[in-house]
Amino acid sequence: MISLESKNWTFPVSVVLPVYNEIRVIEKVSATWLQVLESLPKGSCIEFEDAKSNDGTAEFLQNLANQDPRVIFHQSSVKDGFSQAIARLLTVATNEWIFVADSDGQYAAEDIFYFLSKWNPETKFIKGVKINRQDGFFRRFFSYLMNRFIVVYLGLPFLDYNSSHYLIKKETAKEISQGGWTFSYSINVEITLRTILSNNTYQIVYVKHTKRSDGFSRGNPPLKFLGYGLRGIKDVLALKRNF
Repeated sequence: MISLESKNWTFPVSVVLPVYNEIRVIEKVSATWLQVLESLPKGSCIEFEDAKSNDGTAEFLQNLANQDPRVIFHQSSVKDGFSQAIARLLTVATNEWIFVADSDGQYAAEDIFYFLSKWNPETKFIKGVKINRQDGFFRRFFSYLMNRFIVVYLGLPFLDYNSSHYLIKKETAKEISQGGWTFSYSINVEITLRTILSNNTYQIVYVKHTKRSDGFSRGNPPLKFLGYGLRGIKDVLALKRNF
């Protein structure tokens, strides 16, 4: 386990994870994050939002929250997508610093210490860039097209706009979302773009990425990537008009 080497970092962190039908992996994912919390400042916690899972995920997380005060469980009344779940979690998170993570176990929980060791008082946002991405072909292909489109169209060189592994200050998220989030499916892209375009100080770290151990993403089925990608391009065009 990597330790927290940065003596400057003393703030509690809310680790937020949207989840839907991940019963086969959520026990391991939550146990790993609870182990990481042992090395984070007092008051740090894990906050899950469940999108009406029907495979036992919600019941598992509710029981876990009942047993461990470091786990906070939010039950959504609707299944309205990853982006909406992240938007809600950024608003209700307990702590001022928020670490966004996936619930499928593809990212290493201990990589959070790389983020925290990079932090300095001017930093408002630290984004994880995946090394050796292990998603399926269609997901990687359409993410590549989105990244290249943004680089060419906006002139903002960035390697991984859609990574869902990042540290953001709650106040910053509130400031850049004035008027509401507008991207339908790609809130990670929108958060990254709005942070950079608003001239907030940011950094990147390179993070490990592993193959899903249990099939395809529950939230983003492969056959929907084309539609998500085309809508994402429209969202980027609309966002540019506001800056």
